[in-house]
Amino acid sequence: VARLVDQQSDVLFRLMTAAAQTTTGARHIAVTREDHSLTASVGAHAAVFRIEAITDRPADMGRAWSYMIGQARCIVPAPDGTSAEWVLALQGVGTRGGTARHTWMDASARQPVTEAMMADALRSLFP
Repeated sequence: VARLVDQQSDVLFRLMTAAAQTTTGARHIAVTREDHSLTASVGAHAAVFRIEAITDRPADMGRAWSYMIGQARCIVPAPDGTSAEWVLALQGVGTRGGTARHTWMDASARQPVTEAMMADALRSLFP
């Protein structure tokens, strides 16, 4: 699970980096990646997108209910202090070698997270 979440965190990082380049206008949005987080920042203002794997706290069995459709989630900050959630969802298993395909999904809209969706999130955080 840890390797899957690391790989898929990189997918979100690439999406955020691409979205930051298209939404910046006159300001540069810097994007950095740490172990379980992505940070977008403009000057001193920063927004942290936390990534939590189901294995982060294995002793807490109640956490499994938070991951009914995936192995991880990304907590997406909003300007008003609330947050949204993107979940890492299994999209299918290939017939050759059984390779699993995963996609980050907007938990409320039930749609795949796209560069345009990421750009909207960044624009709301850095108007």
